[in-house]
Amino acid sequence: MRLSSLIFLSVTTFSQAQAFSLANDIAVKPYNCTICESLSREPLSLTWATKNRIMGHDTLRKQTSRKYQVKASFQELRQGIAIYSEAPGAIVRITPVNPAQKFKPEFRIRNATNKKSLSLKEASSQFLQSAALQDSPLTENTLAFAELKPELDSGKLILSSSSPIAEPSDERSDYIVQLYDKNSLAYLSIETDKTNYQYGDELRAKIVLRDDKLNYPLENISATLIDSAGKRTALTVTELSANTFQTKTTLASNRNDKGENWYIEVYASTVSDNKTIYRQAHSSFSYRIPSAAIREIKMVKPDSLEFKANIEVATGSRYALQAVLFGTDSKGELRAIQTVQSATWLATGENSIDFSFDKTLNAGFQAPYYLGYLHLTDYGQNRPVFEYDSPIELSKLG
Repeated sequence: MRLSSLIFLSVTTFSQAQAFSLANDIAVKPYNCTICESLSREPLSLTWATKNRIMGHDTLRKQTSRKYQVKASFQELRQGIAIYSEAPGAIVRITPVNPAQKFKPEFRIRNATNKKSLSLKEASSQFLQSAALQDSPLTENTLAFAELKPELDSGKLILSSSSPIAEPSDERSDYIVQLYDKNSLAYLSIETDKTNYQYGDELRAKIVLRDDKLNYPLENISATLIDSAGKRTALTVTELSANTFQTKTTLASNRNDKGENWYIEVYASTVSDNKTIYRQAHSSFSYRIPSAAIREIKMVKPDSLEFKANIEVATGSRYALQAVLFGTDSKGELRAIQTVQSATWLATGENSIDFSFDKTLNAGFQAPYYLGYLHLTDYGQNRPVFEYDSPIELSKLG
């Protein structure tokens, strides 16, 4: 119990309770929630040990790709469509746009420098068709999956089909052709400045086509914002510096995404060493409406590690507050000791959530102690709508 006493001694030297202000500059915003009224009103609080680990991690904001895809009709495939690889041994996948399509054409491929075409199977070192792929979740709805032989070389390839149709509608069928240039050094990179955005934020994304040595100039580039409902919005792309590009936009949707992600999709192409390079990449991110915010935190009873969070709510919903208690180890590093999560239904207006930690702490820690990793989740959006990760020394809380 000596360790607990050290904590209590450090905080009981303050004669009056004081509150620590948070997020007074963040305006909360209401949204239309169709499920909030049906969410549970039952309060719930849980506390668990966090195994003395260091909190926080780097979230991946950068995506790279050596892939691209094109959409082609069967009429276009009769004439032959061009696909491009920079290196031999590319992988080609073909899927129908309509998953219920019964028509399963055969495909042929040739290098544009050679008039003789081969069946896709003959041109492949590995080849699988729909029957062999039906039990694979990674290749669902795939008509053909082929790793091209090195002998086919690279550059401009012509994919075609001369299969007889069974009914007139087959002539109007559409296909997605995906090419993975797995042996190429060139890749398209897209990196957003954050992984989590809220209403009113400006999203910035950096775009580069490069290999391990240099950035490529781009002849064509396009970027599209895709919201959680699939709505596509074209974005403007500008050159940030030599062969480095950027797109940016202000996010101002009032729509409740219910936990679904948004995306930025980029297409780019260039010519290098007389070879055309096509690439497509996308990066996902979360979007939220700031329906509530923690305005202040204070310690209610230092001798029991009880706290009160004052919360401003714009949309009535079920909210959960999560917080972590940190201690200092022998090396002077902050380590998480316990995590608490308290959830309840909060109405529009001023509210509070009480939470507390177990007085029995793990041995091996010393003052100062901190409260941090404060996350407020709105179950109506199924998203954290407020985050404050910086540790707050307990002496500042009361």
